[in-house]
Amino acid sequence: MLKLDVYTIQGEKSGKITLPESVFGSAVNLPLLAQAVHIHRQNQRQYNSHAKVRSEVSGGGRKPWKQKGTGRARQGSIRSPQWRGGGIIFGPRSSDKRSKHLSKKMRAVALRSALSLKAGEQHIYVFDSLSLDNPKTAEIRKNLTALFDKGHVLFISQTPSSGFLKSVRNIPGWQYGGMDMLSIYNILDSKFVVLDKSAVAQLSTRFEATAAAVPAAEEAAPAVEADKQD
Repeated sequence: MLKLDVYTIQGEKSGKITLPESVFGSAVNLPLLAQAVHIHRQNQRQYNSHAKVRSEVSGGGRKPWKQKGTGRARQGSIRSPQWRGGGIIFGPRSSDKRSKHLSKKMRAVALRSALSLKAGEQHIYVFDSLSLDNPKTAEIRKNLTALFDKGHVLFISQTPSSGFLKSVRNIPGWQYGGMDMLSIYNILDSKFVVLDKSAVAQLSTRFEATAAAVPAAEEAAPAVEADKQD
């Protein structure tokens, strides 16, 4: 079991917490993490290059010359690819973007692997709460800089606070958001991952429910096979 200190927003220790093994203590699947990062970067790519095909270039409304009697090869339009200024064959198209994705099970394994990797590096921190009524950038920087040396910090809360968001968004390398920001890429791109207690509880509930559904499916399989034998 992984036990960590719990910190307050002032950077002081307020207790301890035991992180669930199902989330922060699983085996790290490095090939799957590499695949997840590759897919994320591929989906972020912008396809701006766009070559015109023969139906999109201008001109070519009439036949360049008559079909026979000129001694030259027959031509139907100056839009043809062999003409200068004609259409482009197999050129880049802005509609060529093909988004890739991981399956739901692969995403779950990759997310557990990323969190377990950070936990193994001792770069996971847990706070009582990540909320402020009023923005206090200077105070937050003073209180928390001692905990985090140089490197990106990802703050995750189940219910984001606008006061805390305004406090950290001007600090270079610090990000703050809800559970939707807890992506595989953001975890690996950050040196430290900071969660509040509500985020830890939500992660524990999510993955425990997933793990509980797997044995039920396995128990149902023999009954199906028995029906086939009958």
